[in-house]
Amino acid sequence: MPIFGAVELDAKRLGFQAATVSSNKCMQAPPPPGIGWSVVQKTALANAKGSCATLALALWDQNQHMDRTQSFRFAPPTQVDAMRQMGLRTELPDEFASPIVATFHNPDDSAFSFQKLFEGMQSRGFIIFPGRLPLADTFRIGCAWAVAEADMAEAMQAVADTLREMEVTRVGEGR
Repeated sequence: MPIFGAVELDAKRLGFQAATVSSNKCMQAPPPPGIGWSVVQKTALANAKGSCATLALALWDQNQHMDRTQSFRFAPPTQVDAMRQMGLRTELPDEFASPIVATFHNPDDSAFSFQKLFEGMQSRGFIIFPGRLPLADTFRIGCAWAVAEADMAEAMQAVADTLREMEVTRVGEGR
């Protein structure tokens, strides 16, 4: 919900049981975006147990883990491990990483072009964040909504294929 903080939100009047909010847009959060939170009626949260189709948005499970450990259930997000295996470096260390989106440093290779990565991913059926962050030489990949592990594996293969198509041979520590 990108309008959070800009318009009045009255749960009783509007009759909703939950609101999920991202840290960007009207909240004016610093980059990288991706951290979000949900305000959920306790009965609605209890009724959600076991009904989520995606790990990242399983709020009941996350709430149980957060109550026990005071931390997210998983970090880094699914895509981070595969990207690291390709040699890409994340902007944030795991303890601060979001399960929704990750920021990566550009490969340390003059053949790399973000525009070509974006277009290569798009031609393979994946859309990555087209906007650039103020952080120089970085790009973002997200895994929110109904994304399964198999979907992320396919996306990571698309990244590898696109980098190979660009003839990127050095991924290294970023530019």
